[in-house]
Amino acid sequence: MAERAEVVGALARLFLEQELDCDKRQQVISAMLAVLDDPAARVRKALAEALADSIHAPQMILHALCEDICDVAAPVLAQSPALSEGWLVDMCGAGEEGHRVAIARRKEIGVPLAAAIAEIGGVPCCLTLLANPGAKVARSSLARMVERHREDARLRSALLARDDLSPMLRHRLVGGLSEALGTMIAEKGWLNSERTAKLMNDLQERATLEVACETPPEAAAQIVSAIHSEKGLTVTLLLRALVRGHLSFFEAAICELSGVPLKRVKGLLEDRTGDGFRSVYRKTKLPADGAGALWAALDVLFEMAPIDTAREQATAGRRMVERVLTRYETVCGGEVDAFYALLTRLAADEAREEVRSQTGGYFRAA
Repeated sequence: MAERAEVVGALARLFLEQELDCDKRQQVISAMLAVLDDPAARVRKALAEALADSIHAPQMILHALCEDICDVAAPVLAQSPALSEGWLVDMCGAGEEGHRVAIARRKEIGVPLAAAIAEIGGVPCCLTLLANPGAKVARSSLARMVERHREDARLRSALLARDDLSPMLRHRLVGGLSEALGTMIAEKGWLNSERTAKLMNDLQERATLEVACETPPEAAAQIVSAIHSEKGLTVTLLLRALVRGHLSFFEAAICELSGVPLKRVKGLLEDRTGDGFRSVYRKTKLPADGAGALWAALDVLFEMAPIDTAREQATAGRRMVERVLTRYETVCGGEVDAFYALLTRLAADEAREEVRSQTGGYFRAA
């Protein structure tokens, strides 16, 4: 078998490197066609490897090799310059996952071929495509991967590492991560269902807020709309945004929920009497009992001095939420309701974040 493979390699090189007359050329092609029926995959692979890099390799032989088992087909699918993009797109649908992985390794992959891989390929194929610097992957293809495979941790990591991933897709991936984590906790039995739901809700809101607040201003309305469509614009999320100082996100959310133009929302919120806030809040259809906590946070935020230094940034969250707690106590009459409990948790979170920023984290400090 090894000898046959060596002879087949020499035969292919003869065809590619020597000038042959028509009769000899046809004889060599006939011999290579006969090799396609060799029972030994190693022999057929030797032919594929010998022809893979050549633009002059016979199309009929290349196509037959591509339809062989993955080990034989891979060299041609990954390297051959003689294969058209249209044919490769068709091959994505006709072949197995191993064939698609080989195609995804090609040095250059155009937008249509990348789209076919994203539409049909499994996780291994999509991971290979994302890792390929020569692949031109449109945002629509990234969206398709998110839709089909967002439950896979490896693909989520690869997608989140991309600079061209839109905020909306990043938000959807974060949602997939929260769902996966919640499922794992439930399966392991680490927490009861109520505590798991609360933990997942907290993590989801933190991650959502982080993604939303990293969004460029021109795309803010789009991601706020996406969060709203998933019923994610809750009082707790808006309260988190305010205590972290994300006023622009809060304004965009109120605009989305109320239907009031953003410029008008900004003007109403600047009314220090609170009347403007209360009037626009009623239009949002959010729970009435959330108004007090949100106004307390908004009022404190307007009172806070601008944050100029990194040290102030590190302590601003804790100072902000402590002042909001004090202000809200007068609103709720000292009773511990859901929003008071949330503010208490946020105060603890901000205190921990401040310590982390000062020490570099527990293990580094130790």
